[in-house]
Amino acid sequence: PAGPQEHTHRRQPSTGTRQCKFNTLVQATSIHVSLTDDEKALLSLGPKFALTPRIDDKLINQVRREVAACAYRLRWRDYLSNIDSCITQVQHFRLQGAPINKPFAKPPPNSNFSTEDKLKQLNNFVIDLLQKSKVKFNLSRQQVAGFKSLLNRKADLSITVSDKGGEFVILGNDVQRDLTENHLSSSLGVYKYVPPTRNYHGQTRVIANPTETSYRRQIKSLTDRLQTKANILWKQICNRRGLDKSVEFALSSSNTQLPTMYVLLKTHKFNVSEITSSEDVMDKCKVRPIVSCCNAPSEKLAWLCTYILTPLLQYVPSHLSDIHRHLENLSTVPPEELVGLSFCSGDISSLYTNINIQACIDDVIEFAAEHKSSLPLYGLALTDIHEILELVLGDSYFRYNSRVYLQLIGLFMGCKPSPICAIIRIYSFEKRSIFTDVTYISVPYGRYIDDAYALAPTTEAASIMFNSIAVQDPDNLLKWEIEFPNNNTEFVPFLGTQIRVEDDGTLSYKFYRKTQKKNITLHYNSHHPMKTKVEVVRNFYRTAERSSSSPELVEESYAVIDHLLRCNGYSNPRSFRKTHVSTPKLEGVNKDETVCLKLPYISEYVSYEILRFVKRRGLKIKITFTPGRKLQDIFCKSRPLDGLACTSDNCNICHMLEGNTNCKTTNPVYMITCKICSEVYIGESSRTLNDRLSEHLRYARNPNSPSYRDEALAVHYRDQHAGQQPSLAFKLLAVERNTITRKICEALYIQHINPQLNDKEECVNLKQFLVHS
Repeated sequence: PAGPQEHTHRRQPSTGTRQCKFNTLVQATSIHVSLTDDEKALLSLGPKFALTPRIDDKLINQVRREVAACAYRLRWRDYLSNIDSCITQVQHFRLQGAPINKPFAKPPPNSNFSTEDKLKQLNNFVIDLLQKSKVKFNLSRQQVAGFKSLLNRKADLSITVSDKGGEFVILGNDVQRDLTENHLSSSLGVYKYVPPTRNYHGQTRVIANPTETSYRRQIKSLTDRLQTKANILWKQICNRRGLDKSVEFALSSSNTQLPTMYVLLKTHKFNVSEITSSEDVMDKCKVRPIVSCCNAPSEKLAWLCTYILTPLLQYVPSHLSDIHRHLENLSTVPPEELVGLSFCSGDISSLYTNINIQACIDDVIEFAAEHKSSLPLYGLALTDIHEILELVLGDSYFRYNSRVYLQLIGLFMGCKPSPICAIIRIYSFEKRSIFTDVTYISVPYGRYIDDAYALAPTTEAASIMFNSIAVQDPDNLLKWEIEFPNNNTEFVPFLGTQIRVEDDGTLSYKFYRKTQKKNITLHYNSHHPMKTKVEVVRNFYRTAERSSSSPELVEESYAVIDHLLRCNGYSNPRSFRKTHVSTPKLEGVNKDETVCLKLPYISEYVSYEILRFVKRRGLKIKITFTPGRKLQDIFCKSRPLDGLACTSDNCNICHMLEGNTNCKTTNPVYMITCKICSEVYIGESSRTLNDRLSEHLRYARNPNSPSYRDEALAVHYRDQHAGQQPSLAFKLLAVERNTITRKICEALYIQHINPQLNDKEECVNLKQFLVHS
């Protein structure tokens, strides 16, 4: 079949010049920061806007790594398909999304000659195609000027994404820091500052004048303690239940970090024009605190609990599994039963930070005991889950700006089990009130985490109903914010819909988009595959249609979508959703037999040609084209004040590292240069640079030690520089979290640089990870 041709692709209008009159609207929020028109034009594109990639050596090397990683998986898939093998428990966890990485990667077995030849052809074809391709940058001149200006100001600004508005929020670094510290200090009874201490003659004393080194050592010491505590508990559970050593090792933690707090501004809850002073910023700007638990000491155990407990949600009658479930539930109620009632909604204020952790864990375990047969326990007992939950939810330490805090009450928003635990905790209140009180048993009610809906005749009746749930909280922390219609013609918003009960008991509902949300979605000019844009637009219209009860309301919902999409460069969105994107597909191949290949999206022509090549060669590969770097990835800082830092004032490694490199960087690919003779060594590690390079330094300093005799640097300094003090320079080449990708990256650097100090047999083994031209 005919696909998109190169000349057709080039005749299309440049995405950098396709502009819509609505794009002149400012779709970003700045507080006490002056932005130029150029910067506003760029930021109005939204955080998800992807830039066109530059086709250079960096991109080509990325493609080589991805093709080699795909080939690695394909070789093992072919090898294992020819022998009797069953999936292990660790492999099952990894397939379910567990944060488990392989500790090491074996060289892949060679596949049959035909497959190897096809892989070589694929590698060469993709690289040749990319090198011949030309792409136009998808920013206008004004936006390019804004991009360069913001890059120059990036160090002085705090650029984040708003809580629900979807737009960029720009503040000065000091304002962002003051907002977060104000939240920590003003939330009485929620957070506690933990000062650094030291042991003095057997007594623990607070350090009177702590230095930055004191804070860093405190964070490292606390992280190590929590990591050790998690590993000891998990080892005890594994021994108690007789679990396999591979499972114990896979879910044990190493090289972890203390959870980090950051805040998102709730721009939908204040008017930026009313903020004229620094006092207004502190008083009127509302924030949502998030504690990132990524790579936390208990992250793996948190995932395990979440995976085991997730099936419980199907037994919570009030739980809404998606944003349309309430419409399906309401449609089953006969209209005559709705006569005289009004649709209303309730929102629980600060749900996560107002939950008693111990009582919540008890409720979860009690509920799990009722439905134990439905849980995938993998040999664990509910007492084990109880212990793990106490560890994950109880040790609620986090850091901000290199200071340690303890959350005294409530769940971390950012911890995996928190949503499930919160849902079950509130259900325990509902079970003792509206699900047992005959007054409310027949009343339609549902809840999506902290947003609930119900039907009631009056405001007072709605308040009584929601408060009957709140009074079940023994801590008296549960508070509802209730929204009830003022008259029979008013719609009440709930999730993505607006709902009204008519006089005859029929329901009227339509698509809803909060007025505070900026008109930002995936922009037409964004460097995403056309198929992705078409699916986004189609999904908007499908959602609008599904969320509307009559043709008139469907058209009204469509109008909201039309305006949103036109603001994002889609000149005729209703026609655009009918766009057909030609995609060659593999025929007669089971999806389970394919392996994934991720390639950067360049153009429709390039994507089509690659897909057609794979189809013609019969390779069992599913290709995913990823967009370019998003503005959010470029300008937003995940941990602006809490990056990894060395805890030593006299570090042996830091002064040997080239460039602005942190010795606490994990998963590195690195190069070591002997300054005496300029010979180099290339290696990789899943640990920190400090740990691995310290070992290399010991090898060079003690070349005659029997335990180091076969190490590369020991051999080099024993044979070439006997008696001389080692003089080394360290350089970070890349960071790759995935073990296979890191091995491939190391092999590519060895192939390119040809280091003299690497063992020849090791180099031969590493070349097996590559696809040779």
